[in-house]
Amino acid sequence: MLSLEPFKTIITTADANAKKYKGDDTGNYTTWTPKDLKRLWSEGEIEDEYWLVDVERWTLIDPDPIVAAIETALKTAGIPFTYQVEYDRDTEYLQHIFSCIVRN
Repeated sequence: MLSLEPFKTIITTADANAKKYKGDDTGNYTTWTPKDLKRLWSEGEIEDEYWLVDVERWTLIDPDPIVAAIETALKTAGIPFTYQVEYDRDTEYLQHIFSCIVRN
């Protein structure tokens, strides 16, 4: 199976406190969640394999330097991603979502 350790290193370089799956739920925090392992087959062989991984930054700071650090880390590593931001009216958090394609 495709290892996510190199990806974890990239994310924790941008935010040393980033956690897999669940954050602290207090203050500003970053999570990264493997969503789906994709395998493309041809003639009984795996032709391509990659993870879809979401990196989410929950923050009350705008602009948040950690968001910029995550974006820079992903771009520097050559990891393709889409980006969106959402606002939670109840908590007043901004949720920055980087949806990544991770290959080794």
